Amino acid sequence: MVKGKARQWLIIIILILVLVVLGVFYIVNKLYSAHQSLYEENWNMKFPNDMKEVYTTHGEIGFQGDGVRYSVFRCDDGTDDFLKDFKMGKSKNFEKEFQAFIGTNESAMAIDVPDKYLPDWTENYMWKKIEQHEQLDSIYMVFNQKTNELFVLERSI
Repeated sequence: MVKGKARQWLIIIILILVLVVLGVFYIVNKLYSAHQSLYEENWNMKFPNDMKEVYTTHGEIGFQGDGVRYSVFRCDDGTDDFLKDFKMGKSKNFEKEFQAFIGTNESAMAIDVPDKYLPDWTENYMWKKIEQHEQLDSIYMVFNQKTNELFVLERSI
């Protein structure tokens, strides 16, 4: 009889441990898969605190995190410091590079993004491009001051 009760307790303890481990993995995955955190970590930058993720997608992501990620954030406050080194005014070259990774372009890395989540290139915008690892990795950011939306496109090879 004692052996039966001990076995029941062992099974209960094992089930509780499995649930705890799964819970920890879930929380860690949520913390580290948030796109804002990924961009901040990959590019050593700090986004405004009040940003809300509106849309996110990605292409095939490789084992080492390589691929294309795309996100749209809405940021209502706290953007002044973040935007201080963004360039003002339109740039056809920047738009062309940005669009090379969106839609049905012939690029193998292109991802499909619905039009409503793309920058409105007819509006004035602020933009920034950062490259690292001998230009193999790039991040493109577009900020629409009218809508307070930040469009982020990351390409890692």
